[in-house]
Amino acid sequence: VSVLIGWVADYEILSTLPHGTDSFTQGFLYSNGSLVETVGEFGKSRILRIDADTGDIIKGTAFPASDFAEGISSTGAGEFAVLTWQTGRGYLVDSSSLDFKGEWKFDGDGWGITLNEDGRELYLSDGSATIRVLDPGSLKVTRRIQVADRGRSIHILNELEFIRDEIWENVYGTLLLARIDPLSGTVNSWVDCYGIFPVTVETAHVRVMNGIAYD
Repeated sequence: VSVLIGWVADYEILSTLPHGTDSFTQGFLYSNGSLVETVGEFGKSRILRIDADTGDIIKGTAFPASDFAEGISSTGAGEFAVLTWQTGRGYLVDSSSLDFKGEWKFDGDGWGITLNEDGRELYLSDGSATIRVLDPGSLKVTRRIQVADRGRSIHILNELEFIRDEIWENVYGTLLLARIDPLSGTVNSWVDCYGIFPVTVETAHVRVMNGIAYD
């Protein structure tokens, strides 16, 4: 992946939590004092509620074996919207019980999804340079955003989170977070997370940077 680096911020690790290396994190969010994670891979996909202080799993629900779970977001209506990778199917999940409430269809792949701060728009990524904007009530596409840094398209957009009037999104296969203007798609700046993985972590599978949650 080739990106143009303009203004770049560093990061600081404040604390860490234990996390199973058998859980391939996809979506991640902070909800009512706990973390909610979607775990991917066919036959292993789950949605988990996690204690934000200890990392312990409080509750979990498995997806059908044919689904590869991807991003997750609140819809603002007491439920989560969860994407699947290549089936064009999304699930609505009760935010308290983690029970499945319904499904919806979308075109193409599902990678990441997030709700903006006023609850009026959902943003969906599919691994391309395009972010689809959805109405949270109907889950229909209302517009599309083309993401670019100084005129160059930024592809392989993955997990995303809406933070203080920006979409934060990791570029899959890199250690970079793009901070994106939700109206124009312009990359305002970058966060370089080089060195975030412990040197003891050896396998590529657990070195993929994924999952962004914001309180």
